[in-house]
Amino acid sequence: MPKQFLLPGFAPAPVLDHRVFVAVLPDSKTGACINQLTWHLRSEYGLQGNPIDAGHLHVSLLGLGDYPSLPHAPVALASQTASTVVLPPFVVSFDRVLSFSGKSLAPGERAFVLCGGDGTAGLSVLHRTLADAMQKIGLIRDTRSRFTPHITLLYDERSVAERTIEPIEWTVREFVLVHSRVGHKRPYALLGRWMLHE
Repeated sequence: MPKQFLLPGFAPAPVLDHRVFVAVLPDSKTGACINQLTWHLRSEYGLQGNPIDAGHLHVSLLGLGDYPSLPHAPVALASQTASTVVLPPFVVSFDRVLSFSGKSLAPGERAFVLCGGDGTAGLSVLHRTLADAMQKIGLIRDTRSRFTPHITLLYDERSVAERTIEPIEWTVREFVLVHSRVGHKRPYALLGRWMLHE
């Protein structure tokens, strides 16, 4: 990496590697099933990327930002707001895999993901409920961005066309607030957990 030179009087920009987001996690049995499927598909398609650890598999519902350190005030606000969500548990089903590319990925890098159709409708409802609540308290600005429920399986240069798979299903009974370190492989820290209920 080339050495960075700073102009006198200018401090280096802070490293924003503390990410906070709201997510749904698969249960341990489903996570193991997804991990097994990932290894199978990786071999089938000749992909080189390493499968995401089972403990890091998740559906990201809402990003609350990247920070130079864990932001305690926003976390407290998000936790208070999350506790007001009232929705019943629901079944989620992912029945296809494909490759995504995006602005946040490195050039040539694609995310190989699980997606679904009508089987992910409950996730969309939960996302919208949380986004509206978080916008009201000022934690996020725009709730109109497109939401595509998915689980990233691995990252690879190769693009895989969409194909159907045997559905992977589980009952979503809770959502969580996650603290991760961008670029680090350490386990996620759960900052809060809320059960879905009528």
